[in-house]
Amino acid sequence: MPVVINRCGHDLSIPEIRRVIPCDGRQYVVPVPVLQRYRRMFEIVPVELQRAVEEQRVVIDELQREVEEQRVVIDALKKKSVLLDAIRVCGLKESDEKFDVLYPFHFENDVESAVERLLVSIESLINQNVRICVCNTSPKCIKKYLPSGLDYIHIPRTDETYCKSKTINIGVKKMIRSEYFFTSDIDLVYPPTFIEYMSLFTLFKNPIRVLFSNHNIGQTPKVPQTYEECKNAFALSQDTRRATKYYAPGNGLVHLPTFKKVGGYDERFIGHGSEDSEFNYRMSKLNKYFQIDLDVVNTYHLWHFYSTDINERMKINEQQWRYIVWNGETNNIPLIKAGETKFPPDLLERDWSLAGRDFV
Repeated sequence: MPVVINRCGHDLSIPEIRRVIPCDGRQYVVPVPVLQRYRRMFEIVPVELQRAVEEQRVVIDELQREVEEQRVVIDALKKKSVLLDAIRVCGLKESDEKFDVLYPFHFENDVESAVERLLVSIESLINQNVRICVCNTSPKCIKKYLPSGLDYIHIPRTDETYCKSKTINIGVKKMIRSEYFFTSDIDLVYPPTFIEYMSLFTLFKNPIRVLFSNHNIGQTPKVPQTYEECKNAFALSQDTRRATKYYAPGNGLVHLPTFKKVGGYDERFIGHGSEDSEFNYRMSKLNKYFQIDLDVVNTYHLWHFYSTDINERMKINEQQWRYIVWNGETNNIPLIKAGETKFPPDLLERDWSLAGRDFV
């Protein structure tokens, strides 16, 4: 049976050895008769050791391939944005401080469906550099459904109509600690590069408000569970013209000191609708805010049913927003608080955007 040997550099003029071993210093399998006759010229390497070395070499080669693949992905990501290139040139490093992400939660009906969407959203962020905060003003506590380690408060409000603005203001006051934080709808799914990019953006641009593009997914047979599934669902719903893409005014990055300076959200807006536009408008008076449309930060919005009551409330809120701009109340920083101003009785009948004042 042949054995593996190392050539030891002895005289190779012997014909039998010359035929078997070239002069290249590698390991070779030598016929037993040759080995027995010229044993002193060879160093025997156990076959088992040789096999172990080969197996380790295969593992090392595989790890090197994986490292190279990751390096290609990282390089491709950096090339996508002039911002990242500039940050690399300037030698800036991503902050180690975690970003707070605030989820305002209020559902009196279909709570289980809402929690399902919230868990998908949290899962897309939980392994990024964030601290998840859930402010729940619903009658029902949802803490048992949530992953451990999240910041959660439950302040049930059953004595009045839901006010998203108030839920956000409560959540910011009681939960937010980071200089920059995110407000997020419970049904947004984030890309794995989201926080990395936004962290670098804050270092480079010092923004007070950042909005990003959001893809509204059409109805699907089941709720997508990952970012990739959301991308596929959006592509399919585009075929049926149910998908839309827009800047989500109620989500995105907020500078906490500026949030406090403008007085937070206007609590005169009941339910959902226009409170985000009014807040963004006041923020823009202090400094420019940014809108970003890049794959590294674009989100997907999970489909769900909307009640007719929500649509009616949004129409009323839009008219309130138009009146606030027309009346010049957005010049007040901090803002006019709920109860300090009465809206005109013919609020819904008049077109306030045509009353001679700028409207955005």
